[in-house]
Amino acid sequence: MNKNTRIDFLKGVKTAFPVIIGYIPLGFACGVVLQNAGLSIFQTAMMSLIVFAGAGQYIAAGMIVASSPLTIGITIFIINLRHILYTSSLIPYIGSWSNIRKYLFASEITDETFALHSSMLKDNEDLNYSTAMGINIVSHSAWVVGTILGAVLGSIIPNEKVFAIDFALPALFIALIIPRLVYRPQFIAAIIATILTIIFTSLGMSYWGVILTAILTSILSYIIFESKR
Repeated sequence: MNKNTRIDFLKGVKTAFPVIIGYIPLGFACGVVLQNAGLSIFQTAMMSLIVFAGAGQYIAAGMIVASSPLTIGITIFIINLRHILYTSSLIPYIGSWSNIRKYLFASEITDETFALHSSMLKDNEDLNYSTAMGINIVSHSAWVVGTILGAVLGSIIPNEKVFAIDFALPALFIALIIPRLVYRPQFIAAIIATILTIIFTSLGMSYWGVILTAILTSILSYIIFESKR
């Protein structure tokens, strides 16, 4: 790793610091849940390393006893369909990367890291690969470390609700995205997304609602700003 690459990577680490601070305790709570569901420390670590899906891992923990591996896999796939939208929106900014770099980058996208990458986008300029992977790698590492600690100490804390996960995960994402809404179109898109999220959630569409909200927000925002032009 040459000097410039190291500097760019460390810039990504610095940018990801808020995510690191959030992922360790949240990962800890997830480790407690997985340990209580019967997974070993090694299995918990491998799930976090390979799957790396916060909500998906919590849901998988609740399905391990009663569901087949195929059912669990399909469920996690559906929950994480939004990641396809995330990476698709970033394609114009990673176009010059090699395919292997694109695959490595896309495999580690989460809600929070996507928010950070989006905040770094500039017109007609690719994302810096070293900085982007600095964000992804340290965020992923923080999650893995957190879940391992939770699995190790899970027997001491049998009730994961003490971590207030239902509040903490959305709060982390909101804290990351709000300071980066610096342009009027971003604010309007955020308002549209918020309204749609409330509607779909009230209809009991917690997971599919995320996908529909992302699609409809994109379409409505495009219509609004194209009509103004």
